[in-house]
Amino acid sequence: MENETDDLLVSVAIITYNHEEYIEDAIKSVLTQECDYSIELIISDDCSKDSTESAIRNAIQNNPNNYIIKYFRQPINLGMHNNFLFAINQCQGKYLAFCEGDDFWINEHKLQKQIDYLEKDDACGMVFSNAQMHAAENVPNGLTTIKENRYYTGIEILSSWIVPTPSV
Repeated sequence: MENETDDLLVSVAIITYNHEEYIEDAIKSVLTQECDYSIELIISDDCSKDSTESAIRNAIQNNPNNYIIKYFRQPINLGMHNNFLFAINQCQGKYLAFCEGDDFWINEHKLQKQIDYLEKDDACGMVFSNAQMHAAENVPNGLTTIKENRYYTGIEILSSWIVPTPSV
């Protein structure tokens, strides 16, 4: 599989801060995606104070599909929004996907399905799906539910934010 960024179809951005318990699952869920194109993985650690960096380095040693991995550890804490902006500015793919450091994907064909759809439909600017939530203690679990399988307007999405971030 080629690792040329000139024809790179998808970049996945993972931002993380103190996610030592979850980050390996997030990275593994990206690196095990089965696609007929290469993936660029951008990881930006916002100066975690726990063992997140060590967990990241362990996780990226196993790259079964030889995807492009770019890891950045911020020298100072930028905050979530600035770290996110930094990460997406590193992305070189035609499409962007997001998987935050405490999220993970359960379908190894997620990206292939979504990119296939976007490539077929020029009118569609974003795809997303339901997501299952597994929360920490004292936080309710649940399933986000997209009520209808249809096009949504930007106003609908922004006014009620029905989009689970890791499903984009």
